[in-house]
Amino acid sequence: MAKRERIVVGINSGTSADGVDAVVCRIAGRGLRMRVEYLGMASRRYPSDLRERILAVMAPAATRTEEVGALHRDIGLAFARTAQAALKKLTIARADLIGSHGQTVGHYPAQGRGKRKQTPGWSLQLGDPALVAAAHNTPVVANFRQADMAGGGQGAPLVPWTDYVLFNDRKRARVLQNIGGIANLTYLPAGGAPEDAIAFDSGPGNMVMDALAQRLTHGRQTYDQGGRLAARGKVNETVLAAMLQHAYFKRQPPKSCGREEFGAAFVEAQLNTFARLKLTTEDWLATATALTAHSIERAYQRLGHIDEVILCGGGAKNTTLVRMLREQLAAQPRQTTGAKMKPLSRSQTRSVNPSAPELRRANQGAPALPGLGDTGPRAAAGAKVSVAPAPQGLGDKPTTMPRITRMDEYGIPSQAKECISFAMLAAARMDSVPANLPQVTGAQKAVLLGGVFA
Repeated sequence: MAKRERIVVGINSGTSADGVDAVVCRIAGRGLRMRVEYLGMASRRYPSDLRERILAVMAPAATRTEEVGALHRDIGLAFARTAQAALKKLTIARADLIGSHGQTVGHYPAQGRGKRKQTPGWSLQLGDPALVAAAHNTPVVANFRQADMAGGGQGAPLVPWTDYVLFNDRKRARVLQNIGGIANLTYLPAGGAPEDAIAFDSGPGNMVMDALAQRLTHGRQTYDQGGRLAARGKVNETVLAAMLQHAYFKRQPPKSCGREEFGAAFVEAQLNTFARLKLTTEDWLATATALTAHSIERAYQRLGHIDEVILCGGGAKNTTLVRMLREQLAAQPRQTTGAKMKPLSRSQTRSVNPSAPELRRANQGAPALPGLGDTGPRAAAGAKVSVAPAPQGLGDKPTTMPRITRMDEYGIPSQAKECISFAMLAAARMDSVPANLPQVTGAQKAVLLGGVFA
């Protein structure tokens, strides 16, 4: 039986590997009736030497098992300390539960569909959850991706179930757009069920921009803060067109990506291929920023009507990227998909989701919940989360340009969203609620996500 209310910490470090975020929230309810109250967070950047060690072992890379083991320990200790800092800030002595995603250093999902998937893929997250559990004397749920991958899934994206719980709406079709190292989206059709959600990685988020910033400034900058350098540059259409030819963008969902596709090797290849153009640092960053904006907009061509795009992740703070995305969405009429970019139909998503009834059974008893914009977010009574009023007329009739907002407008800091999702996934695991969406990941059935370390 689920405890009525729990203090749960979600901990995560994204593919950018710049540091650790820990978010404290209060969770009540179970399954689709889960309510979440954001309480606060702490963020700590990795020391430069630790970050260099992490980047050095990220696939594709040659490394030693001794270094991988030492990093598993050191990242685990960093996660534990960041969670302690978040709890201390809120004067909370102890959490009831922790969800720790870990630091991904390799993600190789199985390719193909059905019988063509000969061998399951694999995904490796470092950050020993046993150390986190010992430091906090609290159960920790970790290794969220493995059960989905064992069942034939991509193991990603993991957050669409939590996106549905928090943001499904009866009248508005929403895209939850996370822009971390990798950009991933969750599309929630108006009035849809969990099995109607569409989600996949659209391509690079900040990853290519960050790598170029570090490489071209000789380490003086690890990222382009606010997109300031990109704002002074000019997009090179030749380079942009070449980058958009990457095979990943042509692949059909379910799909996910990482440094294996868009990491250092990709960046070095572009710099070498187009060295003759003698682009400035600003031009390179403008072009990389355009790559993220264009690939996100192209991914939306696979979707149906969109009323609202809600941005989260570090890229939501990049004003140049947000401007480019807005321009792309304004330039491309909605609902006019070409032959190569057909929206995924409900029957297509169900063809890889034989277990949708299992998902409904796991959450049965939950009434049809009003959307976040109807009565507020899924929060406990007295929650600090607030909801921005819906724009006038939104949802009354289709629009060609979706409203673009940031997660902050809904009372959740953009940087906190992923950690909140892992806190929710940890609660679902302890409540025996399957929280993967098979039509999203390609798994054969809905499964419990994560192992428990106590």
